[in-house]
Order: sequence, then C-alpha cells, then structure tokens
Amino acid sequence: GMLRGKRFITYGIVRDAIAKAFNKETKEVEHAYDVLGDYGRIAEMARKDRLKAEIQLGTPIRVMLADRAPDLETAMEKFANPCLEYKYDGFRVVIHKDNNAIRIFSRRLEDVTPQFPDIVQWSRENIKARNCIVEGEALAIDAKTEKPRPFQILSRRIQRKYDIEKTAKEIPVQVNLFDIIYYNSESWMDRRLKERWEKLREIIKETKRFRLANHFETKDFKKANAFYKSALSAGQEGAIVKNLNAHYQPGRRVGYWLKVKEILEPL
Repeated sequence: GMLRGKRFITYGIVRDAIAKAFNKETKEVEHAYDVLGDYGRIAEMARKDRLKAEIQLGTPIRVMLADRAPDLETAMEKFANPCLEYKYDGFRVVIHKDNNAIRIFSRRLEDVTPQFPDIVQWSRENIKARNCIVEGEALAIDAKTEKPRPFQILSRRIQRKYDIEKTAKEIPVQVNLFDIIYYNSESWMDRRLKERWEKLREIIKETKRFRLANHFETKDFKKANAFYKSALSAGQEGAIVKNLNAHYQPGRRVGYWLKVKEILEPL
C-alpha cells in the first residue's frame, strides 16, 4: 500500500510541474495521462500547445478501478441504478481492435498480445466492429470442467516468452467482457455504463471461451444476493456492483464500481 501511495505522489508532482511549466490546467494534464499513460510525451505535447488527449488505438489507456465495499447491502444502497457482475479472479485485459489488427494490454499498460494468440483470434472472429476498445477479465479455466483456476496458474502464462502455443493449450483461458470505451473511431468514455453495456452486447458474438461477463440489473437486494451467491458457488471471488448511470473514469477509484468479496482480508 505504502509504495502505491508514494508512486501516486510522484505522478502528482510531475503532473503539476507540466501544468505549471506550460500554463495548462492540472485536470487537462491528468486527463491526457489517463489516455496516453506517458508523461514524457504529454510534456512534449503541452510544450507545442497540442495537448489534445484523444484515445489512440494501440496506445494503452489506464483502466478504471473498483473500490471495496464492506458488504453487498452497502454497495447496493450507493446507486439509484445498479447492476451486478461476477468478480473474476483473473487478469484484466484491454483489447484494441483496428480492423484485423489486435493488441492486448494489461492494467499496467503492458502489451501482452504475444502471450494470448487465442484471445487475438477470438477478437478477430467475434467482435463486430470496424475498430473498438473492449475490456474484460481473462480467467484460467480447467479444460474439462470449464471451472475457474487460480490466478497463479494464469500468471505463468503471462510470464512466458516462448513455447507460447504449447502454454496456451496447457493453460486455456476464458475471456469475460464487461466494458467498451471506444467504438468505430469514437470515444465512449463519457457515455453511461447502461449504454456501453448495450453496445457491447450488440457487437460480441459469444462463445464458451469469449463471452460477456455475468451481468444482472436489479434494485432488489434479495435478487442481488442470490446473484452474488451464485458467483461464489461458481468459484468466482464475489461480485462488483456498478453504477449504470456513470461514465468511464480511467485510472482512478471514483466509487462507480464497488467490489464485494466474501473473504475479509487483513488491512
């Protein structure tokens, strides 16, 4: 936790320094960082007075993060228009599709395309869009039972630099998609999650291994609790309660997504 905080302070210092040096709004600089993830490049753009932070296919974007809620009831009360999704113990993938060119990025902005030839192929075949950026959770699964396997197993695959095809067969994955932030050359970040989810549902041709995340829209606590319990009995970590009225906010925990896990972790 400590390190994370420290790193954030440094980012803040760099952000403020750029804003001051080139007479820009702090918010403007921060937004550019969310979308481009590279302060060196942003300083250069600010210097030339070209600080237009447009999403660029093939350039990783900082992902939206979830806050933790103490329990399901608290999370459900937070939003007028909530939905629930399974919380998968996997690896966040951001898939950039530009016609047939596919790039896959991690939440830490690393390019992991080479490690996932299977996801590349599925993205080509099952996303009906000229170009887009979709997000989901890749999960290691048992080939026979299709049940989830622990993240540790998946991380072996992420670290592999050779024998990739063989490892892909040994450690099959399932992708559970839950968001779209760019569609046919337009940013969708400012649209409500309700609209983003509808679009995602419209353009994804689901298969057993490349599918939409389990998603349920309700205000009823009893029904929500049943959905939450179903996530746990399916071997998933819990649920995430999301605000269907909220836009997409890269790189920060802003309270639009709340994760509810059964395990009480020590602080």
